[in-house]
Amino acid sequence: MFVTGCKDKRVRLFDLRLESNRPVMSLSGHGGAVTQVQADDWKVLSGGMEGMVCLWDQRMQRKLWDTYARHPVRYTHFKGSSLVTANIPNIKSLQDDFETVTHKRLRGELRHYNFLADQTREGLPSVCLSNYDEPEGYNYNIRLTAPYDDV
Repeated sequence: MFVTGCKDKRVRLFDLRLESNRPVMSLSGHGGAVTQVQADDWKVLSGGMEGMVCLWDQRMQRKLWDTYARHPVRYTHFKGSSLVTANIPNIKSLQDDFETVTHKRLRGELRHYNFLADQTREGLPSVCLSNYDEPEGYNYNIRLTAPYDDV
């Protein structure tokens, strides 16, 4: 199998054993050009300019999981149950007449997800708990954003 990410917002899989130059599968779900792809025996990982990372099941031809960040996806890598993504903005800094300003919205993000992590929440204060159903993840930009359902 050979996987491509395209500017038309689709991920395409080609079987090199076939003589046809047509894709055997086309996956759509991105809102912008697909910038990163990776595949193994049964799953496909894709990242796009709109900041979305999608994990696909190529056997069932459907999306298993996705996440969104503010900036374009510049790097994705999965191995086993671990996924690393990097989102880097197009503009690195704002400049005015007096100084260069690095604003919070211009910072990139590096995220790590562990899909086999024990997600029990015993011993945590209720303010830290959420009904947000996502694998354990780390955001190294250290933002306190969402979700805090009990606040």
